[in-house]
Amino acid sequence: MPAATFVQSGEQIDYTPNSAVAAGAVVVQGKLVGVAKQPIAANVLGALAVTGGFRGPKDSSNITAVGTMLYWDEDGNPVGGVAGSGALTTTATGNAFAGWALEIAGAGVGTVLFFLRSANDKSSLATDDLSNVGTVAHTAGKILVANGSKHEEVALSSDATLAANGAAALNAAHAEQTVLIPIAALDAGADLAALCLGLGR
Repeated sequence: MPAATFVQSGEQIDYTPNSAVAAGAVVVQGKLVGVAKQPIAANVLGALAVTGGFRGPKDSSNITAVGTMLYWDEDGNPVGGVAGSGALTTTATGNAFAGWALEIAGAGVGTVLFFLRSANDKSSLATDDLSNVGTVAHTAGKILVANGSKHEEVALSSDATLAANGAAALNAAHAEQTVLIPIAALDAGADLAALCLGLGR
C-alpha cells in the first residue's frame, strides 16, 4: 500500500468556490465548518481556516460558560444583524458543529469569541451519524436492532412494550397469571394442582 504524503499542517484547507466568497464568510462542507480569512474569487483556488480563534455572529442563544459547544446555523438570525444570514447557536439539531465558546455572551449579544474546531471534534458525533445505523427518529421507547447490515430503530413487539424511561411491561393479553394456594392446605403430600384457585377446577 502506498504511504501517505504530507501536504499541509491542517490549520487550513484548499477551497475553490463556485461563487465569490467574502473575507470572514463561514463555509460549511458536509459537516466541516471553515472560515475564509481572505476573499476568494469565484472558481479560484483559495483557503478556508478550520481551526483558530474567531469572533462570529451569534443568535439569541444565552452562552453562560466558556467551553459551550457552538454550531453554525446557515440561515440563523444574528442578534442585530440580517435575518437569515447565518449565526452561531447552541442548538445542535440541524446545524453543523463549529467549535467552543471562548467567552460568556448573553442572549442579547450579537457576537461571540469562539475556537473553530469542527475538523476533529468527536464529542458531537451522534448515533445517526454512524455508517452502520439507519434512519433514527429518536422515538420514545424504541430500540436499535441489527438487521444484518445496519442497526434500525424498532419498537418491541409481541409480548412486551418498552416505555421512554426504559421500563418494560408485558402486554395485557400475555401477562403472567397469579396462582393462589390456600396456606392451610399445604400439608405434606398435598396435590398442589388440585388446590390451585381460579383455574377452573
